[in-house]
Amino acid sequence: MALFTVRYIDSWPIFIVNLTSILAIPLLLDPIMRAHPEHMSYLVKARATVFALMVASLWLCVGRFGPMSAIVIAVLTTFLDRAVIARHLGQAIGFRRTDLFLFRDTAKIAGCVALASALTAVVRPLSRHTRPLLTVFLCGIVFVAVYAAALLIFKIPTQDEKSLLFRYLPWPKATAT
Repeated sequence: MALFTVRYIDSWPIFIVNLTSILAIPLLLDPIMRAHPEHMSYLVKARATVFALMVASLWLCVGRFGPMSAIVIAVLTTFLDRAVIARHLGQAIGFRRTDLFLFRDTAKIAGCVALASALTAVVRPLSRHTRPLLTVFLCGIVFVAVYAAALLIFKIPTQDEKSLLFRYLPWPKATAT
């Protein structure tokens, strides 16, 4: 049995657009909101407004532009929701643009993920004649290898993190340099 069948080929653009919503995941706002419950009413109002905007957009666009517009609207409203709430909470906790440098390692990690994803996307078509499970396995190996190498090249792990890793590696005499 294959992981994907011919019936799903026409759906790939919807899956691709939906995958972009993964980019909103790292912006975790719930813990900040729980720490500042006095802003809960703003959260409810903002989410109700974004929801109303999404419903109106769906009503106007899906009939004219088809099902692809539904996923585009859903993803865009996810980003709008996160942006509106992040801006409000950022002001509430005194976050300034000068604080953005604190996220430089996060940006480097995102770059490593992008590089590993791009190279995995190059390898994926090369394995089209293999079994689907083997393709997933091969792509997983490529992604992990490129991602780990990129992390080391961009010097993201600290010396302590590398020492901890090399302490538990199965081969002897590994050093964290």
